[in-house]
Amino acid sequence: MRIRAALAALLLAVSATACDEPPPPPEPVAFEALAQGAQSDVRDPRREVIRDGPGLERLSIRADVPKVNFEKEQVIAVFLGERPTAGYKVAVEKVVRLADGTLEVLVRERKPAKDAIVAQVVTTPFILVKTARTDGKVVFKDAE
Repeated sequence: MRIRAALAALLLAVSATACDEPPPPPEPVAFEALAQGAQSDVRDPRREVIRDGPGLERLSIRADVPKVNFEKEQVIAVFLGERPTAGYKVAVEKVVRLADGTLEVLVRERKPAKDAIVAQVVTTPFILVKTARTDGKVVFKDAE
């Protein structure tokens, strides 16, 4: 009798799992570029979420950043680190909220064409974008 009950419970669990709906598609999240440039003075690649004014002030960038209301907004910062020449750029292509509430930030590095004539100067490209504030997890994904 116990074997039948265990088998019935197992079949019920398997059938319930098979009937689960797929997770909802990622929900687009609005974002706005605050600053972008080729010189940030951040020598190592770095990606971070800034949720307060002092955090924004600690960034080493050569750009004027508009005011951010950190009660309602947060800043997503992406630094490529040192690059050997001009012509490198970084972009945030999209931000989405996954089913579990995690924000996923899609980042793309743009490199100069192989035959491009570029200035022979070390650059440190960066971008800062703002989104609505979330205290949840934020993950970064490289665009392919």
